[in-house]
Amino acid sequence: MPDGQFIRTESKHERFLRLAPGRVQRAIDALRQVARLSLPENEYNDHEARQILAALQLHLDDIAQKLARKKKEKEVFKFRFECEGIDAPRI
Repeated sequence: MPDGQFIRTESKHERFLRLAPGRVQRAIDALRQVARLSLPENEYNDHEARQILAALQLHLDDIAQKLARKKKEKEVFKFRFECEGIDAPRI
């Protein structure tokens, strides 16, 4: 290894903390640009506005789901019955 260089060891959490602020700020800036579509010099209808909001919400929901993930545990099969909100099969 040449003089003056070193290997940077960074934990996964440190990497997350380094990357997250910039990415979140860029996303916020992009959302502000989308919001500018509502200025009076632009014309749109309710259907178009709902499509934009639905597309954004879809991606926000996806991010929320990914950030809420937990360590994968082996799922054990078990039956759920009517008292748990699911109809039991009729045999």
